[in-house]
Amino acid sequence: MKEKLISTLLILLFTIPNTYSQSLEKQFDKLLHQEYPDTGTAASALVAIDGKIIYQKSFGKASLELNVDATINSVFEIGSVTKQFTAVAIMMLAEQGKLELDDDITTYFKDYPTHGHPITID
Repeated sequence: MKEKLISTLLILLFTIPNTYSQSLEKQFDKLLHQEYPDTGTAASALVAIDGKIIYQKSFGKASLELNVDATINSVFEIGSVTKQFTAVAIMMLAEQGKLELDDDITTYFKDYPTHGHPITID
């Protein structure tokens, strides 16, 4: 009886996480395939829990023009995405009193070449 219980627990122990992981993978696949179809623009996704990668895939085309599929090693240009994050960070620092929006840039970057023109953060 005890051996049967231990066997059942071991089977559950090894199958439940795997089943749960497969379920998550299917959910991620479904969500990402909807947003990034095989014939559309590309995206890569990585999900990690406690530093362990549990999901990593790419979707769509790395190059629509050349009909090249995206891979997890595809390089994506970030374009202007960073501007919004920089603006939010600056506003948070201003709210905390760590900088003023009308501060001159040379307050923070001493050797910045202003060519004699005032440059402020805002």
